[in-house]
Amino acid sequence: MHGVTQPSSLAPGIQAGSRPSAAATLRLAANEAPEHQRPALLSAFFERMGVRYDTEPTGDAPVEIDLTVQALPGLQLMSGQMLGARIRRIRESNDPTDDVGLIVNPAGHHLLSQRGREIVLGEGEAALVSLVDPLISVQRPPGRMLALRLLMPPLASRLAGGGDCFMRRIPQSSAALRLLTGYHGIVSQQHMRTSLDAQHQVVSHFYDLTAVAIGATRDAAELAEGCGLRAARLHAIKQDIAKHLSQPALDHGACVAPRLHAALHPAAVRERRHELDRLCADAAPRVLAPHARRPAPRRREDQHDRARRRLRRSVLLQPRLPPALWRYAVGDPRVRSRGSAVIGPHAIARE
Repeated sequence: MHGVTQPSSLAPGIQAGSRPSAAATLRLAANEAPEHQRPALLSAFFERMGVRYDTEPTGDAPVEIDLTVQALPGLQLMSGQMLGARIRRIRESNDPTDDVGLIVNPAGHHLLSQRGREIVLGEGEAALVSLVDPLISVQRPPGRMLALRLLMPPLASRLAGGGDCFMRRIPQSSAALRLLTGYHGIVSQQHMRTSLDAQHQVVSHFYDLTAVAIGATRDAAELAEGCGLRAARLHAIKQDIAKHLSQPALDHGACVAPRLHAALHPAAVRERRHELDRLCADAAPRVLAPHARRPAPRRREDQHDRARRRLRRSVLLQPRLPPALWRYAVGDPRVRSRGSAVIGPHAIARE
């Protein structure tokens, strides 16, 4: 189908019902197709997952669709754009799912409507929605979206508010939400596709971050501090270090962007410095070599240098020397300029 990129070796992980059991990636880039065909491409893309998308153009902007769906066991992430259309999502599969979705709005404005409630997400805000009930969304350009599909049972065990957490605004000031937004890039790393243990760990981290952003229980928040939050902070630190490695003046202040300071817990400061020191040491030969100064050329030894060297060696045999000889031995410029005619190399006996 035109505009759809589906890696054959990865696609079986995303199945109808949208509960992935293996790593997988799907891509829909429909902007090259004629605009009137893009809603049909979107519907066909999600139909294989047991979900129906009804698209109605808003008329005030062109329909732009560019989506990437990445799946791990127990987690599904969708990122990209669905602009210029009023989209109604309806579940069609018969599986008894109670999955939920965390809709994050990195940029622009995103309208959500479900269960008789309507909310407009501003830049950097998020909201939890049900993936069982119909959902209406309208994203205004220039906007992007990030959506996480999560299993409700493991998430509910971490939440303090129980089921009364849908369609509530999560503010941009939430440190856990900011960390989650930056942490989703780890799913694209190569080791995520081959290591099942790493996949399960990362999935657990996303559940920790989501629960803390919504409102976690005390026990869940304490566990997340040493698991999901810690991993997301470390990932953010590494991303900022990699971003600034090309700068010759590499230090702790330059590597950690100001936006991260509000998200860093005091317990992470020592870990941040250790990680920075390690990465700087590993990168120093590669990064600093082009900027390193060439060593100064060695000055040719003259008769005064040779005389001083012999004199310093003779101190072991004659520990008491006249003050003038001491000044000459250490290279006092006054001796060299004024007294070299009296106290000079020829006045010192050869060894």
